[in-house]
Amino acid sequence: MTEQRETESSPKTEKGLRCRVNVAISTKGVITWDSTVDGTGYTRAEVLAESDSLVAELKARYPVINLDGK
Repeated sequence: MTEQRETESSPKTEKGLRCRVNVAISTKGVITWDSTVDGTGYTRAEVLAESDSLVAELKARYPVINLDGK
């Protein structure tokens, strides 16, 4: 007698991060930017850490200039 066993194979979750950045220059020469980070297979904390890192880099590269003087 032969015994057959079925093994359940759990689908592998591919990990991936998608970072999107939009940089714009107004007619007055003011640079603005926004960013989005999407993560698959990462925890919320990991995605937020990546987003925070991206924002810090964007702030260093494109500093926010207050035109109102406030």
